[in-house]
Amino acid sequence: SSTGYRMWLSTLLICAAVIQISSGCFVSESSTTRREVVDFKPGTTEEECKSLCLADPTCRATLLTDSRQNCVLLGAHIDAPKDSCNEAYVTFVKTSSCEESSTTTSNLTTSVEPTTITGTTTTTTMSTSSITVT
Repeated sequence: SSTGYRMWLSTLLICAAVIQISSGCFVSESSTTRREVVDFKPGTTEEECKSLCLADPTCRATLLTDSRQNCVLLGAHIDAPKDSCNEAYVTFVKTSSCEESSTTTSNLTTSVEPTTITGTTTTTTMSTSSITVT
């Protein structure tokens, strides 16, 4: 049905926008400076961690744990106690383009009217190379 196709296409476009945004607005940074821990969320990929960070306005950076089971959302830098020696870690830090991109993402709107389909199966194949997200 056309409603099912529109819902599928809307979902695909939103996912493509989030992936493009999260890929382009983070920089990898090695640091020994401590950061506030905002939250731990289940996640197994760096892209998933970036998307979770984008969704949280208090998140300024993120990293995937060594076990690859959780994303750590990080906030502002915090002072380390005197005489402490912090180990270096690699994190993905939001850049100024994240703010512009997240504004664009928050303005995406989709609507799909409820529909009931019985006794039919529709398979739609579409090349993802024909989709452009700006």
